[in-house]
Amino acid sequence: MAHATVSLEVYLEEISKTLIISNENFLKNTLNNVRPFKDTKYKLSELSLDKDNIKKFVLEKMADHLYHDMRKVVGFIEGIIGH
Repeated sequence: MAHATVSLEVYLEEISKTLIISNENFLKNTLNNVRPFKDTKYKLSELSLDKDNIKKFVLEKMADHLYHDMRKVVGFIEGIIGH
């Protein structure tokens, strides 16, 4: 059972990343709806305003927050798709 859970978590995390990379609306939803992004203030000096750099920044932060936590992964996906 543990292996199935880990496999599902990894799959859902990869789906989340794919959604963000492939669609600007999903990136905007992530920034507006998903913690830690919606609650955190960032300095412009921390971000390059280039869309690819913003995506890279989001993906790196996601990796810090999604490690083996099914509830967080599901919450991320809900925020990404706008639910």
